[in-house]
Amino acid sequence: QTHYDEGREAGFAEGKELGIAEGKELGIAEGKELGIAEGKELGALGMLISLVRKGLLSLQDAASQAEMSETDFKSAMEDSSSKRV
Repeated sequence: QTHYDEGREAGFAEGKELGIAEGKELGIAEGKELGIAEGKELGALGMLISLVRKGLLSLQDAASQAEMSETDFKSAMEDSSSKRV
């Protein structure tokens, strides 16, 4: 092998390692971002459900705030009662 071939192979290996490391970092960052957004959404939904159960907010208003149909909101309430959201 020539020095050129050795350098090319070393550069390829180093580039591959850097690419994998950057890909992992990007994937972790995107995962965190999605997790935080999902957590906020679930927390807001849980609060709306709690307010409806306490009689402080109507089902219609809560569904509207959650940008859901009343039927979907009722389903979410039923699902949460078994999970205690």
